[in-house]
Amino acid sequence: MIGFNNRSSEDAYREQTDRITGSAPGLFSYSWSCKSCGTRMYRGAKKKQVVPGAPKFGFICIDCHEKRGEK
Repeated sequence: MIGFNNRSSEDAYREQTDRITGSAPGLFSYSWSCKSCGTRMYRGAKKKQVVPGAPKFGFICIDCHEKRGEK
């Protein structure tokens, strides 16, 4: 448990974590959905970024990645 000295520190922490999780879906959630087929996957499932190096655009599952024929 994180201890805070005052309410504003806790609010700032929560705003920061909300901002981070909003900009990188799939990295911090327990499940994610494939941008190609829409299938919900658990957090540990193999995935590839839609745009390499930019997790904010989401992920695709390995099956869809193989169908694309990419490396």
